[in-house]
Order: sequence, then structure tokens, then C-alpha cells
Amino acid sequence: MVKGAIYIMAAAFCLFAVTLVADLMSGLYEKKLWAATEKPPFGYYDSSAASEYQKTYQLSTDISDFSKKASLLKVDLENIASVAERAATQESAKAQEEPVKAMTSSQYLKVDLSQTSGYTKSDIDKLIEGTSLEGLGEYVIAAEHLHGVNALFIISVAQHESQYGQSKISRMKNNLFGIGAYDATPYRSAKRFASKQESIMKFASIISTGYFSKGALSVERIGAKYASDKNWAAAVASLMHKNAVRIELESGF
Repeated sequence: MVKGAIYIMAAAFCLFAVTLVADLMSGLYEKKLWAATEKPPFGYYDSSAASEYQKTYQLSTDISDFSKKASLLKVDLENIASVAERAATQESAKAQEEPVKAMTSSQYLKVDLSQTSGYTKSDIDKLIEGTSLEGLGEYVIAAEHLHGVNALFIISVAQHESQYGQSKISRMKNNLFGIGAYDATPYRSAKRFASKQESIMKFASIISTGYFSKGALSVERIGAKYASDKNWAAAVASLMHKNAVRIELESGF
């Protein structure tokens, strides 16, 4: 009886082993067949292949999205360059006009920033020469013409927020205005830009659509919402005054 039971168990084990080997061989055959025909047999599922397909699909989607964003950025930069070129052609005419007179810091707090500054690319470039913001004058003037935001205000905020282009956010993220930089996580939450030029245009757009459209036209009123620092408006107005005085002195007026 014992020997019979042993024989039965041995036979069952052999049958199990044969079945297992057959299944394994069948699986290998199906994979070889798939490789040869480049098509999986009906009902076959390969998780590793599915995973690779998913990765490839995701990569393709990411590349497509990046391509679209790159195209949009190219159009934006072309528009900026076009506006900058038109603004540059107006410099010679503006140079013949009555020079802009500097106001006091308290006056700059309340001045209507939807009015053009009257300054040129050369004027703005004088303020940032030798700093990490050098060469951005034409884009500041372009932003003024494109979005209707005072150029003196734009460059003064850039100087204040980016520490003349030396802050980590401006260096690592091309963000000159602290856009999106919340107090709790300033660097992590700050928006990243492809270029400093893009940052300038975005800031001007935010001021135009998010503040001017709601009646906030002065440094004082913008500062109440734009920054948590209660001294922000006074600091920007003070920079506007200093910048205007510097332009006057260097222009010989």
C-alpha cells in the first residue's frame, strides 16, 4: 500500500513537472513567434513590452507638447523683437522732444503707470549697464509699447525684485519679478521662464490685465496686492526716482 501511494505521488509529480515544462516551452515559443512575426499571438500579453510601449507613448506626448510650447515661444519672441524694432525707430524722434523730468518718490507712488514713460531704450540701458540685467532695455521698452505699462516702473521692479539680476530666482529661473514666489517657498514656487525677456513680457502682461483692468494704476495700489512686503511700493517708487534722476544727469539735462 505504501509503495503504491509512493508510485502514485511520483507519477503525479512527474505529470506536474512535464506540464510545467510544456507551459514554459510554449511561452518561449510564443515569444519567439512574436519576435519573428513582430506580432504577438492572439491573447498573448507581455507586461514588459506594454510598459515599454507606455514609456514610448509618454515620451512621444512630452516631445509633442514641448514642440508646441517651443513654437509658441518662438512666435512670442518674434513679436517682441518686432515691437522692440518699432520702438527703436522712435528713439531719434523722442530725443528731439522735451526731456522727461524726474519726480519725487512720493509722486512716483501715485503716478499713472498706464502712461508711457517717455524714455528710450538707451535711457533704460544706462540704468542697467554693468549689471546682470544689461542688454534688456529694448525689451523693457517693447513691453511698454506692447502692454501699455510704464517702462521706468518695469525696470525699477526688476531691479528691486531680482537684486539687479543677482538673486537665485533670477539667475536659475530667469524670473526677474518674483512671479509666483510665495513667502513660504519663494524659490520652489517661483515661475521658471525660458529667458529674462519672456519674464519681462509676462510681468507687463500681469500688470496690464491683472491690475490696470481693475483700476490699480499706481505703484501704491499695485504694491498693496503684488507683494506682502508693506515697504514694497515705497522701495519701487524710490528706485523710480533715483533712476529718473540718473537718466537726467547722464543725459546732461
